[in-house]
Amino acid sequence: MTTPQPADPLYRLKLSQCTGYIIGVADTFDCRNKTLGYTWDSARYASQRKLVDAVVDWFHFHPNVLNYQASGLVASALATAYPCPGS
Repeated sequence: MTTPQPADPLYRLKLSQCTGYIIGVADTFDCRNKTLGYTWDSARYASQRKLVDAVVDWFHFHPNVLNYQASGLVASALATAYPCPGS
């Protein structure tokens, strides 16, 4: 995965697309509703920026799975970063 750089003229667009996708996936599930077998505690994240950072960090630590379905990767990252109580 290539990280867009601020010098890239399309940086803001790429950042917005990434943020929008992650937030969109995050909005589809929580501790009560699973997506692709994952749950995450939506009450624990502080901001959209921290949410995106958690997912992007997870991607950097798991480069071997980046060819899998994007929504499942985001779901796995959120479940890891923000596990539901009792999980």
